[in-house]
Amino acid sequence: MLSRLEREQVFSKDSEIQNLGLITALFMGIPDNMRLEGLSSPKELLAPKTAKKYWCPAEYDNYIVAYARKYDIKLLGPSDIDERVAKADSDVNLPEVAPKTDKKADLLGLQML
Repeated sequence: MLSRLEREQVFSKDSEIQNLGLITALFMGIPDNMRLEGLSSPKELLAPKTAKKYWCPAEYDNYIVAYARKYDIKLLGPSDIDERVAKADSDVNLPEVAPKTDKKADLLGLQML
């Protein structure tokens, strides 16, 4: 979801999604609950596979903080958001996202800016 927002170029401080900081912050509580219950998920390889970068879906709170810091998004909402942000590891591998292109132009070998 986060890399899709980045690709669509709406993950920014001035995003057309006006509650981006709130919605992403609300998702930060889910991984904590998963870890408390002993649930985990295996690491998955990010594209391109040659980059040998991995991510762990059960720790996506770290990815939320990494994207928020990358794009200067203020996370807000839950009363403990500052503690969650401080506890998160924002030094994670984010996927490399190709810029959004026009599919018709791609078929012609052109890329829209």
